[in-house]
Amino acid sequence: GGSFALLVAILTPQDARRRARQLAGASLSDLSQMLGTAAKGLRDGDVELMRDSLALGRSTQGTLDDWASVVRNAMQSARISPAARRYLPELARLQRASTLTDRAMRNARVIARRGLAAVEQGVRDDRVADALDGLAVAARRLGEALSTGRSTADASQVLALVTAELDPEDVDDPGWQLQTLVILMRSLTIDLLQAAGLSAAEANHLLTR
Repeated sequence: GGSFALLVAILTPQDARRRARQLAGASLSDLSQMLGTAAKGLRDGDVELMRDSLALGRSTQGTLDDWASVVRNAMQSARISPAARRYLPELARLQRASTLTDRAMRNARVIARRGLAAVEQGVRDDRVADALDGLAVAARRLGEALSTGRSTADASQVLALVTAELDPEDVDDPGWQLQTLVILMRSLTIDLLQAAGLSAAEANHLLTR
Protein backbone atom coordinates (compact mmCIF):
# COMPACT_ATOMS: atom_id res chain seq x y z
CA GLY A 1 0.00 0.00 0.00
CA GLY A 2 2.77 2.42 0.89
CA SER A 3 4.68 1.60 -2.29
CA PHE A 4 1.57 2.14 -4.37
CA ALA A 5 0.93 5.53 -2.72
CA LEU A 6 4.53 6.57 -3.45
CA LEU A 7 4.17 5.48 -7.07
CA VAL A 8 0.96 7.49 -7.43
CA ALA A 9 2.64 10.54 -5.88
CA ILE A 10 5.53 10.25 -8.33
CA LEU A 11 3.41 9.75 -11.44
CA THR A 12 0.48 12.07 -10.67
CA PRO A 13 1.08 15.65 -11.86
CA GLN A 14 1.03 18.06 -8.91
CA ASP A 15 2.21 21.62 -8.54
CA ALA A 16 4.95 21.18 -5.96
CA ARG A 17 5.33 24.96 -5.73
CA ARG A 18 1.85 25.79 -4.46
CA ARG A 19 2.32 25.55 -0.69
CA ALA A 20 5.87 26.94 -0.80
CA ARG A 21 4.57 29.96 -2.73
CA GLN A 22 1.78 30.51 -0.21
CA LEU A 23 4.20 30.45 2.71
CA ALA A 24 6.60 32.78 0.91
CA GLY A 25 3.80 35.30 0.50
CA ALA A 26 2.69 34.93 4.12
CA SER A 27 6.21 35.25 5.54
CA LEU A 28 7.03 38.38 3.58
CA SER A 29 3.63 39.87 4.35
CA ASP A 30 4.43 39.38 8.05
CA LEU A 31 7.80 41.09 7.57
CA SER A 32 6.16 43.97 5.70
CA GLN A 33 3.59 44.47 8.45
CA MET A 34 6.26 44.40 11.12
CA LEU A 35 8.45 46.95 9.35
CA GLY A 36 5.48 49.21 8.61
CA THR A 37 4.46 49.17 12.27
CA ALA A 38 8.02 50.00 13.34
CA ALA A 39 8.11 52.86 10.84
CA LYS A 40 4.96 54.41 12.28
CA GLY A 41 6.24 53.92 15.81
CA LEU A 42 9.53 55.65 15.05
CA ARG A 43 7.81 58.46 13.16
CA ASP A 44 5.29 59.13 15.94
CA GLY A 45 7.55 58.32 18.85
CA ASP A 46 4.98 55.69 19.89
CA VAL A 47 6.36 53.14 22.34
CA GLU A 48 3.32 50.86 22.06
CA LEU A 49 3.65 50.61 18.29
CA MET A 50 7.30 49.67 18.66
CA ARG A 51 6.28 46.96 21.11
CA ASP A 52 3.64 45.77 18.64
CA SER A 53 6.29 45.56 15.92
CA LEU A 54 8.54 43.46 18.13
CA ALA A 55 5.64 41.18 19.06
CA LEU A 56 4.78 40.73 15.38
CA GLY A 57 8.36 39.76 14.62
CA ARG A 58 8.48 37.23 17.41
CA SER A 59 5.26 35.56 16.20
CA THR A 60 6.53 34.84 12.69
CA GLN A 61 9.03 32.04 13.22
CA GLY A 62 6.49 29.25 12.80
CA THR A 63 5.56 30.39 9.29
CA LEU A 64 9.21 30.82 8.34
CA ASP A 65 10.04 27.34 9.61
CA ASP A 66 7.07 25.89 7.71
CA TRP A 67 8.26 27.58 4.51
CA ALA A 68 11.75 26.13 4.89
CA SER A 69 10.38 22.64 5.59
CA VAL A 70 7.78 22.67 2.82
CA VAL A 71 10.14 23.88 0.12
CA ARG A 72 12.79 21.36 1.16
CA ASN A 73 10.28 18.50 0.94
CA ALA A 74 8.91 19.84 -2.35
CA MET A 75 12.40 19.80 -3.86
CA GLN A 76 12.95 16.22 -2.72
CA SER A 77 9.64 15.17 -4.29
CA ALA A 78 10.31 17.07 -7.50
CA ARG A 79 13.67 15.35 -7.98
CA ILE A 80 12.02 11.92 -8.16
CA SER A 81 8.83 12.95 -9.97
CA PRO A 82 9.06 13.35 -13.75
CA ALA A 83 5.90 15.47 -13.67
CA ALA A 84 7.29 17.89 -11.07
CA ARG A 85 10.93 18.05 -12.12
CA ARG A 86 10.27 21.15 -14.21
CA TYR A 87 9.53 23.04 -10.99
CA LEU A 88 13.02 22.55 -9.57
CA PRO A 89 14.47 25.93 -10.70
CA GLU A 90 11.65 27.89 -9.05
CA LEU A 91 11.78 25.71 -5.95
CA ALA A 92 15.51 26.41 -5.69
CA ARG A 93 14.77 30.15 -5.82
CA LEU A 94 12.08 29.74 -3.16
CA GLN A 95 14.46 27.78 -0.95
CA ARG A 96 17.14 30.47 -1.23
CA ALA A 97 14.54 33.17 -0.57
CA SER A 98 13.35 31.23 2.49
CA THR A 99 16.82 31.24 4.04
CA LEU A 100 17.36 34.93 3.29
CA THR A 101 13.91 35.99 4.48
CA ASP A 102 14.52 34.19 7.77
CA ARG A 103 17.77 36.15 8.07
CA ALA A 104 15.97 39.39 7.21
CA MET A 105 13.34 38.72 9.89
CA ARG A 106 16.04 38.15 12.49
CA ASN A 107 17.56 41.50 11.53
CA ALA A 108 14.10 43.08 11.68
CA ARG A 109 13.60 41.82 15.23
CA VAL A 110 16.87 43.43 16.28
CA ILE A 111 15.75 46.66 14.58
CA ALA A 112 12.48 46.53 16.52
CA ARG A 113 14.28 45.99 19.82
CA ARG A 114 16.76 48.80 19.17
CA GLY A 115 13.98 51.01 17.85
CA LEU A 116 11.92 50.40 20.97
CA ALA A 117 14.84 51.38 23.18
CA ALA A 118 15.41 54.52 21.10
CA VAL A 119 11.77 55.60 21.19
CA GLU A 120 11.66 55.00 24.95
CA GLN A 121 14.48 57.55 25.18
CA GLY A 122 12.49 60.09 23.17
CA VAL A 123 13.99 59.45 19.72
CA ARG A 124 11.76 59.93 16.68
CA ASP A 125 12.78 60.43 13.07
CA ASP A 126 10.87 60.84 9.81
CA ARG A 127 13.72 60.00 7.46
CA VAL A 128 14.62 56.65 9.02
CA ALA A 129 10.90 55.90 9.35
CA ASP A 130 10.47 56.58 5.63
CA ALA A 131 13.28 54.12 4.86
CA LEU A 132 11.57 51.50 7.03
CA ASP A 133 8.35 52.12 5.12
CA GLY A 134 10.27 51.60 1.88
CA LEU A 135 11.55 48.27 3.16
CA ALA A 136 8.00 47.32 4.14
CA VAL A 137 6.78 48.06 0.60
CA ALA A 138 9.66 46.08 -0.90
CA ALA A 139 8.98 43.08 1.36
CA ARG A 140 5.30 43.11 0.40
CA ARG A 141 6.06 43.27 -3.33
CA LEU A 142 8.68 40.55 -3.03
CA GLY A 143 6.13 38.34 -1.29
CA GLU A 144 3.57 39.02 -4.01
CA ALA A 145 6.11 38.10 -6.68
CA LEU A 146 7.28 34.89 -5.01
CA SER A 147 3.72 33.80 -4.23
CA THR A 148 2.74 34.01 -7.89
CA GLY A 149 5.98 33.14 -9.65
CA ARG A 150 6.26 36.61 -11.16
CA SER A 151 9.46 38.62 -11.62
CA THR A 152 10.97 40.14 -8.47
CA ALA A 153 12.31 43.12 -10.41
CA ASP A 154 9.76 45.52 -8.93
CA ALA A 155 10.83 44.66 -5.37
CA SER A 156 14.48 45.02 -6.35
CA GLN A 157 13.80 48.49 -7.76
CA VAL A 158 12.15 49.61 -4.52
CA LEU A 159 15.07 48.24 -2.52
CA ALA A 160 17.53 50.04 -4.78
CA LEU A 161 15.73 53.33 -4.05
CA VAL A 162 15.79 52.65 -0.31
CA THR A 163 19.56 52.12 -0.34
CA ALA A 164 20.02 55.82 -1.13
CA GLU A 165 18.57 56.62 2.31
CA LEU A 166 20.76 54.18 4.23
CA ASP A 167 24.02 56.04 4.76
CA PRO A 168 24.77 56.21 8.51
CA GLU A 169 26.89 59.30 7.89
CA ASP A 170 23.83 61.22 6.72
CA VAL A 171 21.79 60.57 9.86
CA ASP A 172 21.15 63.66 11.95
CA ASP A 173 21.41 61.98 15.35
CA PRO A 174 22.84 63.52 18.52
CA GLY A 175 23.49 60.03 19.84
CA TRP A 176 24.02 56.61 18.31
CA GLN A 177 20.53 55.11 18.21
CA LEU A 178 19.50 56.09 14.69
CA GLN A 179 22.89 55.31 13.20
CA THR A 180 22.65 51.82 14.71
CA LEU A 181 19.19 51.38 13.18
CA VAL A 182 20.45 52.43 9.75
CA ILE A 183 23.37 49.99 9.93
CA LEU A 184 20.95 47.18 10.83
CA MET A 185 18.61 48.23 8.01
CA ARG A 186 21.49 47.98 5.56
CA SER A 187 21.97 44.33 6.53
CA LEU A 188 18.25 43.67 6.16
CA THR A 189 18.25 45.34 2.73
CA ILE A 190 21.09 43.09 1.57
CA ASP A 191 19.11 40.06 2.75
CA LEU A 192 16.02 41.15 0.80
CA LEU A 193 18.01 42.01 -2.34
CA GLN A 194 19.45 38.50 -2.32
CA ALA A 195 16.03 37.00 -1.63
CA ALA A 196 14.92 38.86 -4.78
CA GLY A 197 17.63 37.09 -6.75
CA LEU A 198 20.71 39.31 -6.59
CA SER A 199 24.07 37.88 -5.65
CA ALA A 200 25.76 38.97 -2.43
CA ALA A 201 28.26 41.00 -4.48
CA GLU A 202 25.49 42.75 -6.43
CA ALA A 203 23.54 43.55 -3.26
CA ASN A 204 26.60 44.96 -1.50
CA HIS A 205 27.48 47.00 -4.58
CA LEU A 206 24.15 48.79 -4.44
CA LEU A 207 24.91 49.92 -0.88
CA THR A 208 28.43 51.11 -1.67
CA ARG A 209 27.71 53.13 -4.81
